[in-house]
Amino acid sequence: LVDCQLTLSHDLLHWERIAPGQALIPRSEGCYGSGVPDCCCIYASAPVFRDGKAYFYYMGGSGPHTNYRESSLMRYVMDPDRLAGWQAAPGRTGSLLTHGLSMGGRMLLAADLPEGSTLRAAICEQVHNLYATPKALPGYGFEDFSPVTLPDGKVELRWLQPLEALKGQSLHLLLETEGGTLCTLLLE
Repeated sequence: LVDCQLTLSHDLLHWERIAPGQALIPRSEGCYGSGVPDCCCIYASAPVFRDGKAYFYYMGGSGPHTNYRESSLMRYVMDPDRLAGWQAAPGRTGSLLTHGLSMGGRMLLAADLPEGSTLRAAICEQVHNLYATPKALPGYGFEDFSPVTLPDGKVELRWLQPLEALKGQSLHLLLETEGGTLCTLLLE
């Protein structure tokens, strides 16, 4: 079987697999001999970004890689904000502290939060010491956090106090999750 994996390069010379051994484009199960065209996924294009989606074109085949197979041009569509993500080790709570963010508008988070997972967020004062514990601003702590899941699956990060009150300030965002995958933070 052949699968496509997501890789990343900062210089186009040295490449890293984002999730080694994990297929980017899912294939059908038990497909050999069934005529299903996506038993293997090879020769995928770089993503084509259009209308807020990422399109991957690839060759899908219904048989073994080194034997007779029927092949088709296939297309896989995904949300580019969920192309890659960060998650804690299984059974652990992970914390992620951003660099200073310019506050003011809405904060949206593209995340996969399956049932039973947790998400907490706090806005913290600037920390200039790598070992310092971030301190949440009053009204913007974990206890003040009330996320809203939007129809497109993104999560709007909200607290008791409005983000507009922090407009123009450069502050940290502290995110914690257990069982979730944090993908993209969007500031509007």
